[in-house]
Amino acid sequence: MPTATTPPERARIRRSSSCTAARACSIAAQTRSTREFDAYAALGYLLQGSPDIRADRIGGVGWSQGGGALLNTIRDSNPVRPATLPRGDFRAAVAFYPASCRRSAQGAQWSSPTPLLLLLGGKDVWIPLQPCEELMS
Repeated sequence: MPTATTPPERARIRRSSSCTAARACSIAAQTRSTREFDAYAALGYLLQGSPDIRADRIGGVGWSQGGGALLNTIRDSNPVRPATLPRGDFRAAVAFYPASCRRSAQGAQWSSPTPLLLLLGGKDVWIPLQPCEELMS
């Protein structure tokens, strides 16, 4: 999984699919979209057929903002998810204290074909457990 902090100059290069000329997009929205594109670009690179890489064993890992980016990347309703993944998708994902693990950030329904392990602390004040549990229920 690419780093969670995309340099601002790269964030301005790509625009979220919801951006229009009449309405400027926030850097946050551009960065979120860029992270998802970057994750699938990295997966595509790894799936090019190097004999050292097992295509059926590629997973994603993210911490905090990277964990939130991972949730956005693997969800079914992700608009930047490639329509076809001829050599496969991420086979597993692990998110540690994922930011954006709540319905207000992910939408009412969240699902993914990728097996996901979420690791959170029950008493954490930055990434509370309850909104993430509600999202995943």
